[in-house]
Amino acid sequence: MPSLKQNDYKIYFKELRASYIIWCLALLAAFILFSVPIKNIYNILVITTFLHFCPTDKIIVDLVFLGYLGFAIYFICKQFKNKLLIAPNSLTFLASIIFIYLWFFRYSPQYNFYFFNIGFLAGISYSDAFVVSTLIFIASYKSYLKPLALASSKYSLIEDGPYINDNSDIYSRDKYAREVADHISKTTTRNSFAIGIIGEWGSGKTDFLLRLNKSLKAETDNIVFDFNPWMVSKSEAIIDDFFKTLSNELKPYNQSINSKIKDYSKKILQTGKELQYRFLDSLLGEWIADDSVQKQYTSINASIKAISKRDYYD
Repeated sequence: MPSLKQNDYKIYFKELRASYIIWCLALLAAFILFSVPIKNIYNILVITTFLHFCPTDKIIVDLVFLGYLGFAIYFICKQFKNKLLIAPNSLTFLASIIFIYLWFFRYSPQYNFYFFNIGFLAGISYSDAFVVSTLIFIASYKSYLKPLALASSKYSLIEDGPYINDNSDIYSRDKYAREVADHISKTTTRNSFAIGIIGEWGSGKTDFLLRLNKSLKAETDNIVFDFNPWMVSKSEAIIDDFFKTLSNELKPYNQSINSKIKDYSKKILQTGKELQYRFLDSLLGEWIADDSVQKQYTSINASIKAISKRDYYD
């Protein structure tokens, strides 16, 4: 069995999303545009209420900040000992905050900083220790260990789960699944339809659905997504989760459809527990015309058809 003490850095860097880097750049742009009010807020929340009362001639202040920094270092070392790393997106955010702190505050002639009296910390200010320590505590830590290698063994337990590969089609379901998928893809009805897979427990329903899913996804005009109602218990939660899953799948093709489906879901799921929201809707309805459920349904259908994709879920 391979060691569990090795990190998979390919997974680590793969998690770093370009959208998060763009968000951090937008944060930096916001600081550049609104540097004056942000500095005023920093003065009120940090300088005048906290750091302003830190004299430089008392060793006790050094010990307080040194203790806070030391506890932060102990905390991050404990995370590393447990093989947890700072998530790449979180690391990007922390780097942005440190850059903003250095640029706008630390080296700004507007501020005077109190420094440690202890010799080896003489060049570090209390503010530096406070900011770095706080960022260590708020960082997100995750495990990126390499997964265990799967090796067959006569001592292994047999897992009861669906799994398909090119050599496991001993019941010749793959050909039938491709035929059904081809039949579905060539169907051109105006309305939606449902197909039921019926069989006894253990007869291979999930295996067939996996093969059907694979065949449908091979067609680029199809949008296929999985929805498992067994994950939730209440019927209203099942419907709400279905609409959320549907909107997330369609959002890349139509940005506005997400809000349409969300509004439609709220309208058909209104219950007695949401009287305050229904009252607010009724109040707004006196001035703003509210679309009926049927009109919203028609609008969503029209938006889905405009995507020119076929939607399937299992």
